[in-house]
Amino acid sequence: MKLKTLFRRWLILNKRLLKKPSFVVILLLIPLLVGAMGIASTGEDVGLFTVALAAQDNEDELAQKVISSLTNGTQLFHFMVCESPDIASDLVENGKADAAWILAENLESRIDDFVNHMHRRNSFVVIVQREDNPLLRLTHEKLNAVLYPHLSRALYQNYMYGNILTLNDLTPQQLEEYYNAVGSEGDDIFNFVYSNGSDKSDSENTSFLLSPLRGLMAITMTLGGFAIAMFYTQDELRGTFDRLPIGKRFALSVAYHSTAVINM
Repeated sequence: MKLKTLFRRWLILNKRLLKKPSFVVILLLIPLLVGAMGIASTGEDVGLFTVALAAQDNEDELAQKVISSLTNGTQLFHFMVCESPDIASDLVENGKADAAWILAENLESRIDDFVNHMHRRNSFVVIVQREDNPLLRLTHEKLNAVLYPHLSRALYQNYMYGNILTLNDLTPQQLEEYYNAVGSEGDDIFNFVYSNGSDKSDSENTSFLLSPLRGLMAITMTLGGFAIAMFYTQDELRGTFDRLPIGKRFALSVAYHSTAVINM
């Protein structure tokens, strides 16, 4: 069979499918789904959890640094910066936030107090939640990750002054220089890559709403394939293909379904 004849028959099948309103609806669902998720992922309040952030002292440099690290991080959480702890607590109480993280005043000295005596009365972050569940406990890992570099520095200085007597003559600034000389926060211990060789950092800024998009598209294609099989069965029952020899019916069914899937 000539290539021109095959192409003409493919156009006829394509035209037949596009005249079916239900098939056109299936085709339109694909860009609509992608577009809707794309618009949703660009919203300012996108996130699995909404967390209100506040500091008891808005002039505290370290507290503002912690808040900045949280708000500039992953899109998995939506952070709302509040002017006062009371406003942050009210957001949780009114259901506008899942949790509130309130940083203590004099945060640096409070961290030092906690390092010297690890007890809850020396805690330096207050977490307000309406309920406790495993998913909200996972958010604490994000908070721990941001706070640990500051805890690590305080732990280092406390250990040095308490266990290595020869360093007692050094000032905190000199110890800080030794600490910063190492320049490792743990990120260089592991290197995450995907099976296709791309680096993990390539997709760090991808919205969590867009992450399952490929799977949703696969489901849409599968459901579309089932719909096409129903269209073919309906045409077969109407006798649309009765003039075609039985030996060529399989090739027709393959061409019929392939035409639809190519369109999708």
